[in-house]
Order: sequence, then C-alpha cells, then structure tokens
Amino acid sequence: MIKAKTKGVYLCVTEQTVFGARTSSSKAPFEVEEVFSLPREESGKLAKQISGFVEAKQNNYVVSNVAISPRSRFMRVFDLDIAARKKNPNYYTDLLKSQFRIDHESHAVGILEADSGAEADLEKGATTRLMFCGASNEDLVKEQNDLVELNVYPSSLEITSVCSMGAILDYSSRFKVEGAILVLEMSAESSQAFIVREGKVDVTRPIPYGIHSMIPVVKQELGLKDEESAQKLFFSNTFDFTEVGPKLLRKLIRELQASTGFYEVQTGQTISHMFLPQLPSKLSWVRQVLAETLGVESLNIDATEWLKSHEVEIGSDVDPGVIDDEWFGLFSLLCPFKAKISNGEEETEQSP
Repeated sequence: MIKAKTKGVYLCVTEQTVFGARTSSSKAPFEVEEVFSLPREESGKLAKQISGFVEAKQNNYVVSNVAISPRSRFMRVFDLDIAARKKNPNYYTDLLKSQFRIDHESHAVGILEADSGAEADLEKGATTRLMFCGASNEDLVKEQNDLVELNVYPSSLEITSVCSMGAILDYSSRFKVEGAILVLEMSAESSQAFIVREGKVDVTRPIPYGIHSMIPVVKQELGLKDEESAQKLFFSNTFDFTEVGPKLLRKLIRELQASTGFYEVQTGQTISHMFLPQLPSKLSWVRQVLAETLGVESLNIDATEWLKSHEVEIGSDVDPGVIDDEWFGLFSLLCPFKAKISNGEEETEQSP
C-alpha cells in the first residue's frame, strides 16, 4: 500500500548519506518542519526515520521526492552538429560513445538544453548547445531497489548532479553572482567539474580523482602503517589536514588548473567563485585549500534567503547549523525553480 501524501517528503541520497526533509505541504509555499541525515548503511534507522515522517504503518510506502547519486552518473555538454545529425540517424548515440565513451545500451540517457535545463526537442533542433545526462542502468536499478527496501515510493526521481546544477544556476541568477563559477562535485572514486556563467553550463568535465584518492597520500605523508589506518584518520575529524592539503589534492588541483586556465584563455572570462555541493562538513578544509590554490572565492550560499525566494521557510524546530553546503542537494529538491525558455525577445518558464 502507498501512504497518502499529505505532507511533503524529500530525500537526497548521496553515495554515503541520506538527507531527508518533511515539509508542511507537498507544494510551495510551505515550511520545512523536520530534517535528518543518516549513513546509508544504517538502513533500519533510515526506514524508521522516513516512515516516522508521515506516521506510515508497516508495509506502507512513503511517497517522496527523491534525488539519487548513482556512481556512474554523468553530465556532458556538447555542441550539436546539425549537418551531421541530418546525415546520421544514430548521431546522438554515436556521439555519446565516440566522444564521451558511454554506451547508450547499458545507460539511461536524457538530453537537455545546456543553456536552460529544459528537455531538448530533438526533432526541431532549434537549440544547438545540449547536454547528455544519466547513469548506468545497473546503478539506477540498484538505487531504486535500495529505496524500495526503505519503503520509499518516489513520486519523482532525479540525479543529484542535475538538480544541484539547476539550483546553482537559479541561485547565481537570483542573487547576481558575478563571474564564472567552478562547481566541483567530489565522489568517492572520481569527481565532476563544471563551469557555469550567466545561467548557463559552459564546461563539463569528468576527473578521475575523488575523495579516496587522497588516502594513499595521507598514509605516505603521515607515515602510517597502512591505508586502513589512513582512512580512519582521514574521516575521523580529529586531524586538521589544511596544512598538508595541497599535497593530498595535488592531482586534482593539476586537473582543475588545466581546465580553468584553458577556459579563461579561450573565453576571456574570469572564474570568480568555487562551490562544492554535498562536500561532507568534516572535509571543509578541502574547500579552503582548493579556493586558495586556484585563487578564487568560495561561493557562500545564503540558503535561508534563497529558500525564502521560493516561498520555502525553515521551521523553528530545524537546527540552523544544517544550513550548509553538505545539505545543498536536499534543499535543491525543495525549490520549484523552472527552466527559462527563450521565445523571441521574451522568456517564459517551463517546469523541469
């Protein structure tokens, strides 16, 4: 059975953690009444917490708006070659495989307008700046099975990278953030770098270094006996890695410097800010080290004011301390921001 949805339930499932929120209504305007975060491995506590949001009885499914983080998730911007598309009926699948090394048969793939976030109209082909997004079928099935085990029925299912990117673009537009923004989404084994400017996604780039790539360097720099000990110390939040941070992040920094340097030379635009959505608070030193090394400012998002601009209020029972970057993926689900669709000299709005 499905529990009727009277209140709103929102879940952001990252690789390690589940963030949740209950709201006073399923549609804005509403108030965020309660939030939580729990490790994914604590499935029993998670199921109980989620069911308690709406007092769901045993065997009832909780209807939720969900964002998931499959490990194979991707976003790739590309320019449409209209002539090639007309000649080749398999243009998109061939491009996906040849340029991005992604097999369409084993992946679920969507195509969006890179400048608006709206679903691309492939028949008209009016917009030539497009973006592939998706994940492997295997990972998507696993994520959905994990939700079912938590007695969750998704009324909507998004990829965290996509909804977070839409939120960042919306925020930068509403609050007039000047200059380009480097967005770095760090996962366990890899990262994704994006450069956005003036409400558009200019650059998307996968980087083969993630959070776990720092563990061997921690072992070496601190003279620890094995990587298991290094990993425990790294995630213990008992040691300040800021001083040794540039060494731990050397490979990642090199990749980011290459991407940002090429972008600034090619476009003449300056990258002024950097933002790391969903970065665990215990790794906040990563943000500081990267910003100082790359010579940019951290984008300090005022989540409370941004939510208010979407008629979303933070309730008095919610700890203000959770309003930080680690929770940004969850908050991006709460805001009904819409893609702007060009129509001559005017712009209309289309729901994502």
